[in-house]
Amino acid sequence: MDSTVASITEPTAQEDEDFHKVSVYTVLNLLIGLIGVFGNGVVLLVIFRSRKTKKSRLHNAFVVNQTAMDLVSSVFLAITFTYKMAPTIHMEGSAGLALCICLEGEGLLWTFFSASAFSLMSLTFERYIKIVFPIRHHTSFTDSKKVAMLAMSWLVPFCWLLPFILISTKTENGKCSYQGFWPSAGLASFYGWTYIMMFYFIPLAFFIYSYGHMLWTLHKRNVQVGEKQQPGGHVSKAQVNIIKTMVLVSACFAILWAPTNVYYFAYINGLYHGEYFSPVYFIFNIICFTNSVINPFIYALKIAEFREMVLVMFGLKKSTTTSVRSFSAGTTTAIR
Repeated sequence: MDSTVASITEPTAQEDEDFHKVSVYTVLNLLIGLIGVFGNGVVLLVIFRSRKTKKSRLHNAFVVNQTAMDLVSSVFLAITFTYKMAPTIHMEGSAGLALCICLEGEGLLWTFFSASAFSLMSLTFERYIKIVFPIRHHTSFTDSKKVAMLAMSWLVPFCWLLPFILISTKTENGKCSYQGFWPSAGLASFYGWTYIMMFYFIPLAFFIYSYGHMLWTLHKRNVQVGEKQQPGGHVSKAQVNIIKTMVLVSACFAILWAPTNVYYFAYINGLYHGEYFSPVYFIFNIICFTNSVINPFIYALKIAEFREMVLVMFGLKKSTTTSVRSFSAGTTTAIR
């Protein structure tokens, strides 16, 4: 390797022609991806079948966006590890580099997973403004601002990550070396630090502050007496439970992403001197990948109306309501 090359992040050069093998790791990740496709697909169907969502779809766009992000992540998880069960492909030219980035190096997969953090931040921000500043949310949080936030949750991660991936990834002798060729060690270190900060520590701090402030605000309003309550300050049990559900969603993100980020943090800072692709690396990846499938189970656990709508949709139960309402709007009363 040239002296200017710094493989500080994730070098993945293949060392044999029959690198792809069916293993417990590939099968588990494929299974997680398929479960995620099914679960998030069901959530989207439930949302779009809701009458209230159909009348005010943009109002629920942040939940739709988060679910769509998890769905796309699950699709690429399934595609990536289906590909990795097939024989290794000789990679040359632009097509080979594209294959190296998109599938062999898992670049698109990790980009979508990283983008899910931004999507969850946009969802949290919308909830934060709605709860803490209800009047401002009603008067100033326009549809154009919502669209801009939704677009940024997709564009920012891609625009930030892809240039680093392109300058550090090469194919040599038909083999893929994903993020294995950095112009300098400093640039690789900069990328590693900014990645961890942008896609884990900053979102984590934002979730802790936002949901802490929201729960405190709701508690404060609950102790206000009748006519002294501020305009827009009415707090329903459903609002509290919706926030608690989203707290659980954010907590799962923090917990499931923690192992792989701590591991990566230790590696790029020289705190871990072992082989990067150790068994622990693969275990932590599996834990991280489950984040794309966990939200449908949280909704099923916490939201009674969602459970009923799923049963009705699959013909396992007759509808008991005359008007189906979207749980994502935060107004349902059928939440435990």
